[in-house]
Amino acid sequence: MAKFLIALTQKGDQEILRKWLEDRYICILPDTSNTEELSRLILKEDYDLGFVDWAVLNTQKKNIQKRKSKEYPILLPFIYVTPHVEERIDSELWITVDEILKPPVKRLELYMRTEKLLGYRRMTLTLHHIAVTDHLTGFFNHRYLIIIGNQEFQQAIRYNRPLSVIFMDIDHFKKINDTYGHLVGNQVIRAVARRCYLNIRAADIAGRYGGEEFVFILPETTAEKGAVLAERLRRIISEEPIIANGNQIPVTASFGVAQLDKNMSSINSLLGKADQALLRAKQKGRNRVEVIY
Repeated sequence: MAKFLIALTQKGDQEILRKWLEDRYICILPDTSNTEELSRLILKEDYDLGFVDWAVLNTQKKNIQKRKSKEYPILLPFIYVTPHVEERIDSELWITVDEILKPPVKRLELYMRTEKLLGYRRMTLTLHHIAVTDHLTGFFNHRYLIIIGNQEFQQAIRYNRPLSVIFMDIDHFKKINDTYGHLVGNQVIRAVARRCYLNIRAADIAGRYGGEEFVFILPETTAEKGAVLAERLRRIISEEPIIANGNQIPVTASFGVAQLDKNMSSINSLLGKADQALLRAKQKGRNRVEVIY
């Protein structure tokens, strides 16, 4: 169910909107006289659409713009409720709000306006999901993996916290494709990804680096702990064959683990070090974990 922030200074208007909307949506009614609390709600609360009036807009314009920028490219719409619609609207207003609603409001019009904006929000959510997600595994795609990885990298540097990376490669995957075909190969990739996903933390970032290669970015994790996780994933992947299109296919994987150090400049530096560890695992016979400190 969608959630609405109804931040109107006129209690009567606030109650009318709540009464009309609460049977369809979750409604949050803040105390608009408490500026500090209102700012917190606008910047941090989870909601899908906001209603504001002139008084709230006058004090919260920058916070609304900041929150909308933080959500980008996902639309977070705001409706400006005002009895006074100027002939010439300040261009900055449209950076802040997406619709203007002039009382008295008809219930049908209110439903139509809100559903239209919620439809736009859902569309941008869907498009964003497609843009950042690998269609086969549901992991982050290569492009977004690097973006979010660099965010984790900068945060670990700033606060002097550990950060590790696991680089994983399915062993002899070309042979699987050549033997069973690419459709079965895709099923193997999907099954391996699922086994990994079910055995990592919610805070860990999983991405498909390309082909049969995966990357796991592990916040607050040393190389030693990263190696423990890699060994668990290695065992889980190899202990039972994958059933694909009626075939029982034994699958193993090789892992390289590395930890952030102060000489690194970006997430790519850390990935490069983990890739070296992965290469060492392959050279030593595959189906193993190697760590470079």
